[in-house]
Order: sequence, then structure tokens, then C-alpha cells
Amino acid sequence: MNSIADALGWGEQARNAMLIFAREYHDADIKIVLLTAIRKVFDARAADDALPSKTMLDALYEMDGAEWCEFCGTRGDQQPHRLREPELASMLKQFKIRPRTVWPKNRTASSKSAKGYRRSQFEDAWRKYCDNDGTASHTSNIRSLRVAGDGTV
Repeated sequence: MNSIADALGWGEQARNAMLIFAREYHDADIKIVLLTAIRKVFDARAADDALPSKTMLDALYEMDGAEWCEFCGTRGDQQPHRLREPELASMLKQFKIRPRTVWPKNRTASSKSAKGYRRSQFEDAWRKYCDNDGTASHTSNIRSLRVAGDGTV
């Protein structure tokens, strides 16, 4: 494809368009991948109804493939780093999921609260954007996340 664009004198513009396209779709897809990964975290910890953000991030880092240890931002344009709490919160905000105060399951007088998430906060997003088997849903469900500049989906 690039060789055709090069032959027509549009090579540089075609490469730039491909980069923009990849970033735009990566932006939507990475959020769906995150939802799916969080679902796996909660499924692996079936006894836990709520998880502090730090605990959730630690579980994401330990997952096979651990792309969350080499996160490059939602646009893929940052230096690789571990996914941070503010980035986690920002990506989940798209689904109207915000960190809340959570307490340890076996709360004692010395227990402390932390910011985190409850499983119930994700149920609606999982239904809309993830298949029942815990994988990312089909593209037709993902398109609703981003509207193109001209108002089309």
C-alpha cells in the first residue's frame, strides 16, 4: 500500500494517516482490553467484591502478557511505563466508572479504607463491551466509544 502511495507522491501523507488511524483505534481498543483484564482480575478473586486501585494494578501487572507493565498511554505515544492509578481512573471514566472508597473484606478497628473499585461498578460495561467469555466484544459494540470528527461513527 505504501509503495502505491509513494509512486503517486502521497507516501508521507499515507504513512501519517496510518499512524493517526492506529492511534485512534488503539485509544478505543485499549479501554476495552482494560475492561476485559479487570474482569479477569475480579474472576480470579471471586471472593473479593471490591479491590483497592493498588491491588487491582498489581494484579494487572502480574497477568500473562502484562501489557500494563509496558503501557505507552492510550494513544501509544508515551515511553513504556507501568499503568498508573490516574491513567486507570481516566480510562475507566469513559464507562462512567470512578474510584470509590473501599474497605477490606474482613474489616477491623485498625483497617484503613482506600480508593478502589467494586465489581458491581463494572457489570454494565462488561455487558455492553465484553463477550460472556471475558474477551473483548466485537467492533460493532466498540464504535460507540468514539465519534469521528465529521459526526459519523
